[in-house]
Amino acid sequence: MDSNNRNGGNNGGNKKNNRNLRSVLSLIGWALVLTLVFNYILAMTSGGKSFEITYSQMMNLVQEDQIKKIELKDGVLYATPVDGYTYTQESSNKNQQPRTYTQSEKNPITLYTTYLTDTRLLPLLDEHGVEYSSPVKSSWSVLGDILVMYILPMLLTMGLIVLVMRIVSKNGGGIGGMECALVLKQRGHKPVIFEKTNELGGLFLTASAMSFKENDKELIEWYKKEVEKQGIDIRFNTEVTDLGTMRGFDEIIVATGSVPRTMPMIPGFEKTLSFTELLKDKKEVGDKVLFIGGGQSSCEAAYDLVLQGKHPIIVEYAGDLVAAQATCLANTSFLRDAMEYHKVPTYLHSTITAIRDGSVTVKGPDGKTFDVECDNVVNGIGFVPAPVGEKGRHVHRVGDCVAIGNLRTVIWRAWDVCMKI
Repeated sequence: MDSNNRNGGNNGGNKKNNRNLRSVLSLIGWALVLTLVFNYILAMTSGGKSFEITYSQMMNLVQEDQIKKIELKDGVLYATPVDGYTYTQESSNKNQQPRTYTQSEKNPITLYTTYLTDTRLLPLLDEHGVEYSSPVKSSWSVLGDILVMYILPMLLTMGLIVLVMRIVSKNGGGIGGMECALVLKQRGHKPVIFEKTNELGGLFLTASAMSFKENDKELIEWYKKEVEKQGIDIRFNTEVTDLGTMRGFDEIIVATGSVPRTMPMIPGFEKTLSFTELLKDKKEVGDKVLFIGGGQSSCEAAYDLVLQGKHPIIVEYAGDLVAAQATCLANTSFLRDAMEYHKVPTYLHSTITAIRDGSVTVKGPDGKTFDVECDNVVNGIGFVPAPVGEKGRHVHRVGDCVAIGNLRTVIWRAWDVCMKI
């Protein structure tokens, strides 16, 4: 790595540290605010009226059997009168009548006064059957109250906020989706996968369905086992079509992959099979199977049919098979050689103009058309990204729903996005 990259890495690390510090301070601030709000709401909704009286008045009420319970808190005596007791509140305005409040279950009254060290208090409370908490406060009781009323609620609030912030929705259960879920889980988040089918793997299930793709099948099984081992929440048979319904998640990662490109302007195009129908679903086909398009997927599927003893045919618009630049040279060379070695009929610089039962019409490089007999036609003209919703500050995209790539680009994009969350 050169010096520029190292400096860039340090700057990135400093920015991330600063962002983390701001996040921690913001978290503490919000937790403190919410704790104070909760305590205020609790105090306001605890019910009833509170009135201050003198210590001697409190003692007289005890002697008159007007008090049923007394609690000592932070040096203050809080008394609950018996039902039916009436407190009269004098008004500072001489022209205004005093207000009266009667103790009841629906309208409770609390009387309070400053506690004075008085050896007569406990015997008096016992004599008149008043419930009480011990007035002898330990030296740490005030700290205990602060701990219970403020510190612990604040810590619990911080923990709740962290838990909510860690929840990440992952829409799509293909390779990109599973990679995201595993990386996020390792980083301490709580990913949830929404998969529209009943199985993880996405389009890679189709790509690995051919007889010579054993390593790809093992990779899918490894991902499935790792997701299960990590205890990641998976919602099968749940298709997300509107990101606005994904409430309760702090981040959303869209990994919905791609869908086959179609050409409905070609008469009879609806008769074509998809790669999924041919390879994964194992739909029965005849001896001659024609592929529209000669990319990597078509050539691999054609090779798989050759191994089954069938006779594939390829019609390609470009001047060579597997013409995409991003394809591995080893794969490209092997597939081209395999098609030539097995004498697979290949029509380059050609297009399909019509599809019928038993044949298609091909337009050659000279502009002339001719018919080619075949039992089935497979749509191999490629794929288009199929994202859900719009990108946003908390909505990310990975895999083929961004741009059509390969296994390497899918995994790399997933890792890169998740490392920034």
